[in-house]
This record gives sequence, structure tokens and C-alpha cells, in this order.
Amino acid sequence: YSLWQHHRSSKYDMQQQWYKVILKTSHEHGVWHSTDTYPDSWEVDSTEGPGGIRRRLKRCPVAMKSQFLLEEGLYKTFLSDAMPCEYLFHRSSTRSNVKPQFTLVYTNKCSHIKAAGSTEGDILLYRQYMLFVRDESARIYCVSQLVGDALGMYWSLIDITEVHKRWYNLRDVAVEVFLNTGQTYLLGFSTTEERDELHNRLLQLNLPNLVHHGDQRKEIRSMTQRWQEGHITNFEYLMHLNKQAGRTFNDLMQYPVLPFILADYTSNTLDINNPESFRNLSVPMAIQDAKLKDHFVQRYEMLQRDYENQVEGVEAHLNSSTQPYHYGSHYSNSGIVLHYLVRLLPYAQLFIDFQGGSFDIPDRTFHDMRTTWRLASSESTTDVRELIPEFFFLPEMFHNLERFKFGERQNGEVVDDVMLPVWAGGDSRHFILTHRMALESEYVSQNLHHWIDLVFGYKQQGPAAVDAINVFHPSTYFGIDVENIENSLHRDAMRTMIRTYGQTPRQLFKEPHVTRNAIAHIYSKPLTTKGAPMQQGSNQKMTSRFWRIAFASTMSDALSTVDREKDLTPGTLHFSLPVLCWTAKFPHPIASIRCLPSGEVMAMPPHTTYLAFVPWRGPRYEQVTSFSEESGGNTYTGLRIRCEGSCVHVIADTILYSISGTDTVTCCAAARDGRVFVVGYHSGLLVVEPLQYDQSTKTVTNMGPARHLTGHVHPITTVQINRAFSVIVSADTSGRVIIWDLNLMTYVNYFDTRPSPVSCLRVSDTLGDIVTVSSSSHLRGASFPGLPSSQESVTEIHLHTINGKAIKCARCAHVVTALAISVMSEGLYKNVIATGFDNGKIWLWNTWNLEVVSDIQTTFSSPILSLEFSHDSYSLAAGSEEGRLLVWTQTHPSTS
Repeated sequence: YSLWQHHRSSKYDMQQQWYKVILKTSHEHGVWHSTDTYPDSWEVDSTEGPGGIRRRLKRCPVAMKSQFLLEEGLYKTFLSDAMPCEYLFHRSSTRSNVKPQFTLVYTNKCSHIKAAGSTEGDILLYRQYMLFVRDESARIYCVSQLVGDALGMYWSLIDITEVHKRWYNLRDVAVEVFLNTGQTYLLGFSTTEERDELHNRLLQLNLPNLVHHGDQRKEIRSMTQRWQEGHITNFEYLMHLNKQAGRTFNDLMQYPVLPFILADYTSNTLDINNPESFRNLSVPMAIQDAKLKDHFVQRYEMLQRDYENQVEGVEAHLNSSTQPYHYGSHYSNSGIVLHYLVRLLPYAQLFIDFQGGSFDIPDRTFHDMRTTWRLASSESTTDVRELIPEFFFLPEMFHNLERFKFGERQNGEVVDDVMLPVWAGGDSRHFILTHRMALESEYVSQNLHHWIDLVFGYKQQGPAAVDAINVFHPSTYFGIDVENIENSLHRDAMRTMIRTYGQTPRQLFKEPHVTRNAIAHIYSKPLTTKGAPMQQGSNQKMTSRFWRIAFASTMSDALSTVDREKDLTPGTLHFSLPVLCWTAKFPHPIASIRCLPSGEVMAMPPHTTYLAFVPWRGPRYEQVTSFSEESGGNTYTGLRIRCEGSCVHVIADTILYSISGTDTVTCCAAARDGRVFVVGYHSGLLVVEPLQYDQSTKTVTNMGPARHLTGHVHPITTVQINRAFSVIVSADTSGRVIIWDLNLMTYVNYFDTRPSPVSCLRVSDTLGDIVTVSSSSHLRGASFPGLPSSQESVTEIHLHTINGKAIKCARCAHVVTALAISVMSEGLYKNVIATGFDNGKIWLWNTWNLEVVSDIQTTFSSPILSLEFSHDSYSLAAGSEEGRLLVWTQTHPSTS
């Protein structure tokens, strides 16, 4: 909305309005959809999830020649690159029409840098936001290009969480901005001074959510301590070190690097308790086979003699290029990254360009994990590669989804999907999850500091690196500024050399890295509460510590909150059976539950949700709730937000904000930060309202026009907002589930559970997997192994990836009425899905394969309407139709 305020040109505004219309109506469920122009390929989305993982895919065109595609993929080359109303986007004078209203703090020419290339434009810094406007020469080629930064980029300063100086193209001229929306922007400038001016001016402004700034050494020490004490995982710590060392997903030359950790790719079962299953983390990849040590030591000694015998007077930069080294290649460079990601766009096209217009020789193409390990660890003296983060979260990288034509190997084998280890059973998702668990194993935890010493630490350079047989070509080390080389031929040669060899990360540690505590596990500290603890059977109501919004028929259904004192979690497979902590009884059905970080459990009546405008501060709190107008029976036609006082019961009946209309409201949801509120309607329409609560004036204001998302043609049954992966997921009575981009408010993908209507839906905060529940009347009377037959109804539970791929479907002989997913750290634990049934039972399911783990004994005689894990998954709360609330706890997790 602010973008439109600052671009008053009628022509530019018209382009942006058409931009919105085309996005909303041209997708595969839109009224202007055309199969001739809509892209049918997928590329990696740059939006990051928890821990910096990039799990999402997005639509893109295939701009490849037919020679690179198999026969079944050739149809993609016939798609037109034209788009509806293309003439509207000829931009002859866009930039001259920018007319900002707020004070301009800084502006300059810069480049927006991504792995796929860079875009020239202007950066404009205001006191409230930043704006990047592309150069007029940038052309929009297809509809999919509109999704993102086709006409420019805009982000609010309140979304900025981190700002880091970066090197780009071997020069210290870039800055990388991280947002709490999962988006990152790498901006390159002409000089270091221009970059520093933007960096300094930005940090002088009000950045309320900035979490990493100031002393880098202090930040690293803090994160190292957290890792040592077990408060973050190995994966999270390695990603943090990569970020601090200047590695970024936006630059292939400085891509994040993670270790090869496994040596066993042939066993039927992977034993992560056996040290022989792992590589030796204390030595580089090239000498995993000790027999190769002499080869590299002799090379170093030979080059050292040559270096010492050089004629004096040679330029210093030439001397540095011939300093002795063990390895002429590197463990991380653009070629290695593209080699691994060759099956995904945009990397496939980048790899073709990198190879001079073709894919690599089939026998050299990434085709088998066992072969890759053998070459890097023992069979090649030039292949010393490590891994990239995608090996721990992106199963799509192993599949030839776009049907590229990689050719045949010398043995006649067609190169297609990557051959996985035997123990993965051909399942890439199982490989990813197991690989992540191996990374978090006890062996890796106790030896990871050795690898950190080699890559980020004191063994990276100097005598310690020589002793560790860990010296790479001199041109690969961080900080070489080629611009200081006066001779243009030498300068170009050095630039080409570095781009070919790769770059070593910035050195972060000058002393041996600390070891991890042997008993370190990721446990939350016991939560405390301000109020008195809830006693078993009590009906005490405590004060909420959140702003909330309720969608209810009357305000007499007051929201109920209760405190808890114990640290809980029946979530994970690594825990023993949970124990009932306490129970409570309320005068209304508990249709939804919210476990707050404050240690409280909020029990809410039907047609109710909450909106957390601001975090709690101090002992006195206010609440914002809402209710809906009733128009005949149980139909709800609007929403109104009301302000309550400092207790659960209504004190003030002040209407702060209202949403009304003729369509019937069927469901609603709010983002946890309170800035996005989504309403689902009977017509199938989704309306997204950006709201803001002003604590000083006690008013709720609309921060922009409502966004209407169209794609459903049946009543919306449920909607979920997932901030972790920046998606909205909605479902309707026909069984259609649609995934929307939360940042762009655009359509992404869909899948069907037809002909069954979806009644429950949850999105995992750790993997992004989508769990849906639907009743299957066409299966009534069917029998299932181990389950009693039911003539009444049958429920299906579907598990899909965040990209819409089906993983597993399970069937139950009773109706599932509630759903929840635990949020324990992936790799350390296997999370579970909790389902509540109409008969009062609760089952726990494995998120890996949707198999039943166990059940939880309850005393409910009525249907369970709601389930919710606590924010640390150490507890599970369940609410019933008769108003009973039960909480189970797990206080001592098993170390198995």
C-alpha cells in the first residue's frame, strides 16, 4: 500500500493495478487462465524458512532449447513467452515518475544480486521503508516474472532483522538485508564508500526488529555458547557461521558450505550410533583415505621449493599466486553448487551457461551419492568438495522434475534421478530427514568442532593449516581485492582464477573451537507464570498476555485463559508416554486452543480466533477481541473487533474495527504477529486484511487495501497462516487445498483430496508439510487392518509437502475432529501429528511416514474439538465439546 503512496504517476499506478489483476486472474484457477502462456515449470523460491532453509518452489518458464529436454518435457518449449496485456508493461518513463511523499534519506545506483544474476536499478531509503526500482531497460517476459520484483521491490524497515556487509565479485561493495518475512536482498554498489553510506544511514534509522548488529565477535561468541550448551542444533549453528563468514544463497561464489558427514551409503540400515558410519571430521575431505596424505604433502613441499627459488623482484601479487598449497581445487565454488543443483531451475540454465552451452558429460553429472562420496573422499585427487545446505532439507534436488536430458553414461545407464543410498529406500524425503538426523547425532556433535577449525577456524590458514594438510590455492582466501592489481592482464587473470577455484570463507576463529557439552540437548527452561498455578479441576480464569481477536456469535462467550507451571511435551517419538498434568472445566465448548509463550493456555469458544498485536509487557494487559453479527440461525456475515479490559470478562464494549458484507463468513485466521488477518467466505473468496493496533489511541486501523484471493469456487472450510514458511493454506468443501504466498498475496499451487471436504488443516512449522483431514463418505463400511469397521463415517488424513506433493494418506474408522503438529527441532527428534476423534480419543502419528505411534488415554466422553502443542512441544492441551480442558506433560525426555 505504501508503494502506491510514493508512486503517484498515473501511468505507473495503472501498470501496478494491472499487475495485481493479472496475478489474481491468470493462475490455473483464475478466470483469465491460459494454458498457452502459464508456466508449467518450477524453480527454487528464495523465501527462507526456519534456520534459513529454502523449501519452497515457485512457477517459472523454461527458456531452454529442446536439445536439453527429454521427449516428455518438450511441450514446455511450445509455451508462449507472451502474457496477457503485455503492452501495458512497456516502461518508457517509469523511474522519472517516482514522486515520494516522505523524506528521502539516501539514494544511489546499485544492483540487486541473486544466484541467477543481477538487476541494475536505484535504491531509495526513506524513514519508513526501502525501495528498489529497476532500470527502465528491464523487460517483463512472462506472467510468472510478475511474481516478485518485476517492477521493483519494497520493504518496510520494521521487517528488517539483520544487515550485513558483504563482498561481491571479489570486492567489498555489497550489503545483505534480511527480513522477518523470510526474504533476503543482496545489494551491490560501485564503491565501498557508497555501500558504507547506505549501511550507516540504515542503522541510524528506527529498526525495531533488528536482532543482529554491532560487534560481530560478540555475536559469534553468543551463538557459540548457545550451541555448546545445546540451545541450538548443529545445522542452525553451521548456518549461522556461514552467514557471519560472508556466505549467502544469493552468490554462487560464496554459497553456504556444510560438511560431508556420512561415509556409509551402501548398508541396508544406517546406524548413527556407529562411528564407522561417519567421515572423519578432523581432516579435510581429500585425505579421508590416509593413503593420499603423502601425495598432497609432497605437492606442497615441491611448490614450496619452487616458491623459495623464485627470482627476487617479481610483483607481490604474482608471488602470492605461486605460494605453496596442498589443493589446486576447492571444496566450494560455483561449479560445485551448480553440479549439485543441476536438476532444479534456475540452476540448470546457469549450469549450461557455466559449461559453455551444454550439460556436463553424463559420467561426471551428479547421479549417485555413493559415487560422489567415493570421488571426494578417496578416488580423486582433484575432487575435494563438501556439501551444500540443500542436502539437509530439499528432497526435490534429487529428482529430474523438469525432465532434462542429461544423456547416457558409458555403461549405458541413463542419467535421471539421483541414486540414493541403499538405506534411504529410494525415498528422497527419507534421505533428507535421516541425513539431518545424522548431522545432529552424538558423533557429529562431539566432533563438529574439528571441521569448524578447518573451514572457519585456526586451521584455515597459517602453520596450523599446513600441519592439518589444509592449504588451498592462495587466490581462494577471503579478502583478496583484485582492484589493487595495477596490471590489467594480471588483474583479469586473478579474477578468472578466483571465480574458477572458489573462495574460502572469512576466518572466524583464531583459536581451537570449543567442544560441545556431552549432555547438551535442546530443552527449554521450565516456564513460569505471573498468576497462581491451575489446580486440577479448577475453573479459575487468569489474565491473558496477548492481544486477541475473536470471531464469535456473542461476547457472552468470554475467552478463557489458564496458567500452567510445568515444562511439557508428548510431541516427539524420543519421549516416553505423556502424563496428565491437570484438567479444567469451562462453560462453553473449547473449539480452539492457543498455548502462549507466557506459559498460559487460552481456551476459546466456537467461531473464535485471536490476534496478537503486540507482545505482553509487564503485569497489566489489555485484550482486543471481536465477535460476528448473526443473521439468521448460525450464519455469520461480518466481524467486529472489540476492546476488553484487563480481565477476561468484557469491561468496555467499544467497537474498534468492523468488516461487513453480504457474503457469509465461514472461517478466519490471524498471523501470530497480528499484522495479517484472513477471512474465508461461503462463496470461496479469501480476503486478507492488513491490520495494526494503536495502543495509545486504542484503535485498529487498516494498513492497506484488502487483498482478495480467488481460486476456490466452494465454501472455505478452514484456513491457516504459517509465518515460518510465509504461506497461507486454505481448503474448501470440495477437497481443494490452495497454497498462497503470504508476502506477495499470490497463488502458488494446489492439491486435491476430492471428493472429500477438508475439515481440519495444519502446516508444520519445522518442515512446512501440510496435514489435512477430510471425511470420506464413499468409504463408509470399509474395513481396515487393526481398526474396527464403521458404518457411520471414515476419515482420511493426507500428508503433503509444502510444494503440494503427496507423501502419504492414512484412514481412520472414526471422525477426526482436531489436529495439531509438534514443533521439536528436526534432526534431534521426530515430530508427531496429534489427532482428536469424535469418540474422545487422541492418537499420535509419525510425521515421517504417517504411521500411528501411540494413543493418549483420555476421560472425554464427547468429541475433542481442539488440540494444541505448547510453543516448545513439551505439553499437549486438548479441549472437548463439553468444555473440558486437559493438559498432558512430559518432564524428562529420554536420551535414546
